[in-house]
Amino acid sequence: MALTIDKSIKRYNEFDVSNKVREKGWILSAYSMPPDAQEVNSLRIVVRPHLNREVCEILANDIEEACDYLEQHGGTAPPPKLHEAHKTSAKC
Repeated sequence: MALTIDKSIKRYNEFDVSNKVREKGWILSAYSMPPDAQEVNSLRIVVRPHLNREVCEILANDIEEACDYLEQHGGTAPPPKLHEAHKTSAKC
């Protein structure tokens, strides 16, 4: 599952949320898109078979708490720098 933060939120980004929920043991991978769309970030959640309703509710609460904290204190995680596009000819 993938999600993005509403564009109206300016105090933190997906990388901040990923870092904050990691404090509670969750691993949500944050990504920026490739060149020409790098302003778009997303969070990826891998859903495993043991992820039942109770665990989903705990995760959702932890994400909400992370967002509440970040809204109050702001975030500091910058998206990673992208590599320059390769300028080689295609090899067939």
